[in-house]
Amino acid sequence: MVTEPDRDAPVGKQRAIFACPRGHEFTRSFALDAEVPHEWECAHHGTRAPGLFRAATDQRDPATPGKTHWDHVLERRTEPDLEAILNDALARLARDRGETASIAPPHGSST
Repeated sequence: MVTEPDRDAPVGKQRAIFACPRGHEFTRSFALDAEVPHEWECAHHGTRAPGLFRAATDQRDPATPGKTHWDHVLERRTEPDLEAILNDALARLARDRGETASIAPPHGSST
């Protein structure tokens, strides 16, 4: 039986720096066990950019996994704020479709 790797498990990374022939550099991250290519296509110009060197590896401590997208969102907004934003977006969508919006009251509201 083939099992899928744990998606929440921290993975060590290596970074490679590439030099676009048009005068700028960019970085790409790869898994520690991945072979880093000798060149990478520049996303801005479509040119082949040779690799300069590999930056230091990032081996995360399994006890302190990285943050999820949800963690980052919650740093900027509260759940009631997010619920209000969602309800506004759903109401606009329903209005644009000519539907009657049936939206739940905000979390913790008695209305």
